[in-house]
Amino acid sequence: MLLPLFSGIAAAAEHCREVRVSGHSNLPPLSWFTEEQMHGAGIVALRRILAKENIRVATIRSGSPQRLLKDLEDGRVDITLTATREPAIMGAVNLLAPALYTTNYLVMVRKDSGFMPDSWESLKRLRGVVSRDLDLGSEFEHYAARYLPLTRVQRAQQGLLMLEARRVEYAIYPLIHADLLVSLYNYEGTLRKAPVEIASNDFFIGVSKHIKCQLPVDKISAALEAMHDNAEIDQLANDALYQWMGLNL
Repeated sequence: MLLPLFSGIAAAAEHCREVRVSGHSNLPPLSWFTEEQMHGAGIVALRRILAKENIRVATIRSGSPQRLLKDLEDGRVDITLTATREPAIMGAVNLLAPALYTTNYLVMVRKDSGFMPDSWESLKRLRGVVSRDLDLGSEFEHYAARYLPLTRVQRAQQGLLMLEARRVEYAIYPLIHADLLVSLYNYEGTLRKAPVEIASNDFFIGVSKHIKCQLPVDKISAALEAMHDNAEIDQLANDALYQWMGLNL
């Protein structure tokens, strides 16, 4: 069932022929940029959907989340592929349902660890690592800033390497990243998942409230739901993650 998230824009006089699209600059497999080129499962999915409606897609690199928000508020960007239910974003866009992508974050530890964390509280005594650009949700981020000695690293692989080398005692990863990296680096016998729930973030297609044309939002939502039903979004996310890591499929 589609959620009634989109209110529409009554003043839009004509149907869109082209839309300007942006998103988070480093949120694989959903959205990332190299130079000015946008990559990820989100842009591939949106291009497929809008091509059927004869709507062209132009991508814009906004940069920081703050800049992206301003571009949406100013009407410089029509669509973001990484909208959340955060109040600031909700003030600038209307969300299309269903969610484009859901990221679940988990904790990885060594199998030979003498202590198995099972809560945020239990992480206080341990050293952790997480990728620098991951947003783990406002609640956990506030908790971590106050209580947890977390190291932020630039490259996703660094966290597992540090964990394997015992430089840290746990690593936080999106589920899809963890499963792929553990498999690629043959860590199945070394690392395991801990029963600690960090966060689960839904990312939506967000349409700027200042868009100057009219989108077929019902058709977009129906097409997106169909892509979830036939696991097309899951396949796009998997392919995009390989691309992000520079691997051949």
